[in-house]
Amino acid sequence: MAKYNKDPENVIGRKYNPNSKRKATQRKSNKLVQEERINQIFNFMLRGYRTGQIIEHGVKNWGIGQRMVEKYITKASEIIKAQAETDREQQYYKALLRYEDLYSKNYAERDFKECRAVQGDLNKITGVLAPVKTEVTGKDGEPVKVESKVDLSKLSVDTVLELKKALDKNKDENELY
Repeated sequence: MAKYNKDPENVIGRKYNPNSKRKATQRKSNKLVQEERINQIFNFMLRGYRTGQIIEHGVKNWGIGQRMVEKYITKASEIIKAQAETDREQQYYKALLRYEDLYSKNYAERDFKECRAVQGDLNKITGVLAPVKTEVTGKDGEPVKVESKVDLSKLSVDTVLELKKALDKNKDENELY
């Protein structure tokens, strides 16, 4: 078993392996640092950053390799997937609250054009201005009678028998109601 010497530059007090292939500037990050990085990547992903941009940021600012940033991206993606699987109703109310918050902020800034756009989106989400359904009826409110004439002489005997069977079945089903 190799003996480890304490690295005098390491404030946390982790043990240092002089035989390690890791560069002297690269130290293994602790759980808190990893979680902070994953949360930052999570926020980047929500803002629409591309994977290449996130990797570039991680390599440049955190001093870690591309593969490690990719692992963080994978973990952040898993968090997003888990959150996306939450209850649809909860997401609906969260969206409403966000829109209402956005509306109030725009109203406070007197940006009425944006308020109108937000209200339009709210109307779509809630169905406030849903299209009015119109029922078409026949004379005196009776159902519309649909008649069609089919030349059965051009059909084969088997096809006519199948049609008769389907009509009889449909007639039986309608009588149940």
